[in-house]
Order: sequence, then C-alpha cells, then structure tokens
Amino acid sequence: KKFTPEQFHYFENKLMFLMGLFYKASEPLTFFDQVYSDYANAILEQTGRHFTPVQADAYNSIQKFDNFSFSAPTSAGKSYLYQELIKDIEGDMIIVVPSRALLSEYLIKVQDLVPNEILVLPFIDFVNTRKTTRRIFIITPERGDELFKYQEKINLELVLFDEAQLSEEGIRGMKFDSLVRRIEKKFPHVKKVFTHPFVINPEAQLQKHNLQNG
Repeated sequence: KKFTPEQFHYFENKLMFLMGLFYKASEPLTFFDQVYSDYANAILEQTGRHFTPVQADAYNSIQKFDNFSFSAPTSAGKSYLYQELIKDIEGDMIIVVPSRALLSEYLIKVQDLVPNEILVLPFIDFVNTRKTTRRIFIITPERGDELFKYQEKINLELVLFDEAQLSEEGIRGMKFDSLVRRIEKKFPHVKKVFTHPFVINPEAQLQKHNLQNG
C-alpha cells in the first residue's frame, strides 16, 4: 500500500474482508464482499461489537465457559477484546501480566478506558472505597499473594492471565502456577481466562491446573 497505492487500492477492500478486519473495510462492492459483510453484521448482532471472527470466537467462549484458554498472534486484536471484557464486568477484576513493563503499559491503557469511579491499581489494596464502584488490579505473579489478604473484601468476577506461557519459565513459572491454583481453590466460581502467543495447544494450560472448561 505504501509503495504502490493505486494497485493496492484495487485489492484492499477484499483483503480487509478476507483478513476479518471488517471495521477497516468500506461498503461491499462485489458479491464476495457482501457475503463477508453479512458475516460482519451477524457478529455485530450477536456480540454488539465490531469484532473480527477471532475476537468474536474468543469473546463468545469467554462468556460461555468458566475457564478458557486461547492462543492468538500479536496482531489478533487481543487488547481490544480485553477492553470490551473490562467494560462488561460489574465486579472486581485482576489482570496478571508477566513483567513490570507490560504492567505499566496496561495501567495507562486501562486508566484511560474506564471512568474515575473505577479504581485501577498496580497492586492489590482497598483504598478510597467510598468513591469506588469496582476495582481493576493489574499485577505480576509476584504480587499475587496480596490478593488473599483481602479475600473477604474483594468481589472478584474475572481474572485475565495475559501471556500465560510464563507458566513454563522456571521459578517465575512456579509463582505463576501457584497463583493460578490458589485462585482456583479460594475463588472456585471466578471466571479465568488465559491468553498465549501463537501456540498449538492452549488448552494444555487448563489440563495442567486441572481446570474444567465448562
């Protein structure tokens, strides 16, 4: 598109539909485009969002299952999916990330996304409770122990484990696994979602921790 814009323009709309990037496509110009446009409209009607097929499949599965693990490449729009999940949740939520750098990135994005009455913190604590309707905690596995100090206070509804391949990384992986299992034991009815970069068997995460996908 950068070097041959005129030639690329001829294929661009079809390419956007083929890639599932419906929100980037213009009005359908051919029968082929119309078929995919109807697909996009069906997703919008079902989810209320302009999701790609990958995002819609993950979103529907997250709504359906108590524990769900999926794999998606970096370009799959996972961040947008997370944003929509954050909007849906009415209780408290925890996002577990593998590094402080990613934690800082998430913190900025989530703070910009939610209204002021939703408290967003990089650690687990209960402050400013009179002005807070719910809480979103963004933590690394090392800070997970703090959760269990507030077991009676927290109204935990969803835990997102981003880049859950951390589970395979030595000592840090053991910390991650310990957090997953303690959450399952102390909060058995809380929805848990695991995301990975592109891997063949994301369901192995559920098998490893004996989590039922139902």
